Amino acid sequence: MNGRWLAALLSLIAGCGSGPPDGASRSGSRLEARVLRLPGAPDWFADFYDTERDEACSFARAKDGEVRCLPSSVHADLRCGAADAGVGESSDGGPTSADFVRGEVHDVVEPGERLGVLAVRGDDGSAGPVTAYDSRLEAACWPCGSAGADCPCEVIDAWITFGSPDARCLGEPIRFAEVRECGWSTPSAAADSIGCRAILGRREDTLYTNANGCTPRRPAGVEYHDVGPLQNDCTTATQEVRALGTGRLRPYFVLTSQGDALVPAVREYLWDEERGENCRLVPYSRTHWACVGSEVREVKLYYADAACAQLVGVAPDRSFLQEGTPVFAPATRQAEGEALSKPSLHVVTGVGTGSLYTPTTSAATACWQVEGYATYAFLEPAPPEAAQRVKLVELSAGKVPPPAR
Repeated sequence: MNGRWLAALLSLIAGCGSGPPDGASRSGSRLEARVLRLPGAPDWFADFYDTERDEACSFARAKDGEVRCLPSSVHADLRCGAADAGVGESSDGGPTSADFVRGEVHDVVEPGERLGVLAVRGDDGSAGPVTAYDSRLEAACWPCGSAGADCPCEVIDAWITFGSPDARCLGEPIRFAEVRECGWSTPSAAADSIGCRAILGRREDTLYTNANGCTPRRPAGVEYHDVGPLQNDCTTATQEVRALGTGRLRPYFVLTSQGDALVPAVREYLWDEERGENCRLVPYSRTHWACVGSEVREVKLYYADAACAQLVGVAPDRSFLQEGTPVFAPATRQAEGEALSKPSLHVVTGVGTGSLYTPTTSAATACWQVEGYATYAFLEPAPPEAAQRVKLVELSAGKVPPPAR
């Protein structure tokens, strides 16, 4: 295996330099660490906010190979590269990798504990937890998405298979791991039916199989990994995930063996004690999120007329909204960045079809058409008793102040 490649790979989790020793969150000179502070609960790290770019971000591998705080809309994490072609090495005047804060990832594991914290620290002095870290497998792991006493903390999994790089299939078959869920980005253990193997390197070769003659397993150029020898003990770590707190809304945490909060879990939801169910976190503003009840659908607001007088809503997946359905509309923006609407709760009063319009800041016209034909829902403000279906939670700046300049 290429030693330089291995060194670069291991640098993702190597602990070096200064940073919060326990993986705690803190704001930097540019990135603001946002946390939820709810009654009786430990600080629950939410994300970073890039004050220079005015957007939320999370650390992921950028197109230049560095770990950087990329916009949340990119839908990437440390397991994946930047999924948005518009973020990276742009040649059309758009943002490039260097426009985003660089960071380094390191692990923090207490003596006697198998699970620790995989944390990140930005070059601007910011820091925060990413996910759990399995010290036995020496790999990041992602907790299950629900509460429970025996929640598995899964390392990146991959299909382990035999293949030959020889188009005549004359050579000895080699074990490979097929790329799945961007598994190449972090060192991890690749699970197969009898154990785990370390992910070593990345290939873009065509692999061949003896099935039906010597034929390609996949089209040319498909990525695979080299994998290491079978590990004797690769049992997935299990831990307890629990909602903590004394108030109505309670964040989920992975717990240590001593029952203390280790790292935030179930990132998309909070437990609503009053309603006895999870509520879904939806961005509300820079300083607030809304926690939306399970029966509440999300819509994007438009208008059904060129005067922008008749408010209507469209589900993001364009699915049908029935009359009487409660819907939540997060704040939206126009292309120019001006506010279009504030977060609001509505009830569907009927459905219709036609063109969609949105306000504009142009002096020439108050509205402009964004779509010629669509199915939409007519909306009315929800009655006061429906307000309990949506609860606002405040995002506070990280508890550790930024370094002095």
